[in-house]
Amino acid sequence: MKYILRIFTILFAIAICESAYSNDISKAFMPEFENATVVYIDKNNAQYRSTVSFTIRQISLFPKQIYKLEKKGEGACDKYGEIFWKQNAVMEEIDGFLYTQESNCAIKDAKGKLLTRYERRYDYLNKKIYWRQFNENNTLIKEAVFPIKGKTCDDITLPFFLKPYVAHRGEKRYRSYYLLSNEPKLYKVIILPQGEEKLSLPLGEIKAVKLKLRSDISIIDDVLDRFVPQTFIWYSSTEPYVWLKYEGLETGFPSAYVTTILTDYSGKIP
Repeated sequence: MKYILRIFTILFAIAICESAYSNDISKAFMPEFENATVVYIDKNNAQYRSTVSFTIRQISLFPKQIYKLEKKGEGACDKYGEIFWKQNAVMEEIDGFLYTQESNCAIKDAKGKLLTRYERRYDYLNKKIYWRQFNENNTLIKEAVFPIKGKTCDDITLPFFLKPYVAHRGEKRYRSYYLLSNEPKLYKVIILPQGEEKLSLPLGEIKAVKLKLRSDISIIDDVLDRFVPQTFIWYSSTEPYVWLKYEGLETGFPSAYVTTILTDYSGKIP
């Protein structure tokens, strides 16, 4: 009898876990697996700059929902010409938001020689972000510490971090966030919903949600809009809010003004 009860308890626990985590899409609208390719184009002259492919997968479900992101790029980026780079990040989903735990980037020339490397580590317990840069000899050459003032992401995790903001666009809790750039600088960003529109992409015509992302610099915001390239990002209009397009600075100021376009995607875009 005790053996039967023990088996029943185990099966009941498994059933609860399966019920709680049976959906393919999480509360932060993250699938268990996703890969895609995007192309970067210089908006000013319509010239090709680079191609970036990425894979994101859920590596832990219980007790923590952890996602690992891997990106590979080749072409021109920031101040570099023909280069190759790899980016990695680890994110944890908590209460429907994505919290970046760490991210890094290694940039190499056409012959595979390291040019520079960046690391970012997020310490939520002490509310600090540790940023470090290394040179071609893998020697630390620059470091900085930033406070965690609220929900924060970086250039690597931004397209995934913003998914809950797309879903809840316009709600007070989802109007702003913080962005850590590789300059390095920490910006507060205001989200301004721009409605919906149809995008003509290599994957077809897709109904999209458009957001404007603007640095919160108080009274000079309107002046900046006239002289600094504006930033927009598009997602599919329904779950799982697939990232479709980006328009803005490639990295920090004053990098190239680019448009990125989704050219290949592993799943079905609603």
